[in-house]
Amino acid sequence: MLKTLTMLLLAALLGGCAAMNQVSSEVSTFGNWPAGTTQPSFVFDRLPSQPAETQNALEDAALPALRSAGFRPAADPSQADYVVQLGASISADPRYVDELDFRSRFGWAGGWHYRRYGFGPGWGFNAFPGGPIGPMYQREVVVMVRDRRSGQTVYETRASNSSNSPLINYLLPAMFQAALADFPNPAGSRRNVVTPIGR
Repeated sequence: MLKTLTMLLLAALLGGCAAMNQVSSEVSTFGNWPAGTTQPSFVFDRLPSQPAETQNALEDAALPALRSAGFRPAADPSQADYVVQLGASISADPRYVDELDFRSRFGWAGGWHYRRYGFGPGWGFNAFPGGPIGPMYQREVVVMVRDRRSGQTVYETRASNSSNSPLINYLLPAMFQAALADFPNPAGSRRNVVTPIGR
């Protein structure tokens, strides 16, 4: 019996380590990619309001995902087929609440609450009584591709996820990889895409 419990605990720990090396993102894509277009050349586009240091980090993180999707940096920016614009944001997620406040008023952990097996909607007893569970943070990356000559946006994709950490930099390559995982096929409905961290 003890041996069985030890093996189960070891399996759970190994599973947790594996989960820490990947991230699950909700991805939505839109657009009408021109049929027959292969290995398109591109140049990054920067808005005046986007700091150079931030954009450098985003471009470095997104470049491997763009290459995997078949894009190649244009040797001459003025001759690029497409213009790629990147964005990333992080904000407090209002769905998550202070568990202590719910306890004092209702004696339950309601709404979106932390449970032993993860975060989820619904009602249930407090798994960890006596403290707040937030704030939670919503992270998102965006990739927009425009035809350089016409200026028309031909592809837009977003990848987002939530956690209790406000950090995003180390997740950027994995999130961009998720955002472009199904390129060039559009899918308006959200879907989960799991990608490795540190790839």
